[in-house]
Amino acid sequence: MSVQPHAADDSADVGRGDPLGNIARRVVQLQKEYLGKGPTKARVHANDEMVVVLLREPFTVAEQTLAANGQVEALVAERRALHKVMNELYKPVVEEELGRKVAAVMSSNHVAPDLAVKIFVFEDEDAPPG
Repeated sequence: MSVQPHAADDSADVGRGDPLGNIARRVVQLQKEYLGKGPTKARVHANDEMVVVLLREPFTVAEQTLAANGQVEALVAERRALHKVMNELYKPVVEEELGRKVAAVMSSNHVAPDLAVKIFVFEDEDAPPG
């Protein structure tokens, strides 16, 4: 199954009935709430196995300052710690919106350009429970 990407940004009015649009909107909201700044854009892609959320310009002013002053390793280490916490907040969003259990959440960042990605891999529906 191939699904068209859905996007959200600060000005987007994403329909409440659109699960992928809702994921984009809710991820942006969580970033704003917990990190003080959300990305300028979020685009969600999905297929039978996974959901990928691409975030553009997600870094806070403090993180941008670190990057501008050559402290990329510090920025990446800080984001790695944040991902461990935030991924637990993002996971139920995907599960609620799509009605599927997420087996794994992976995140990564890229500094120039300023990007982040979240990958949600679904549990194998054919696998025996346990």
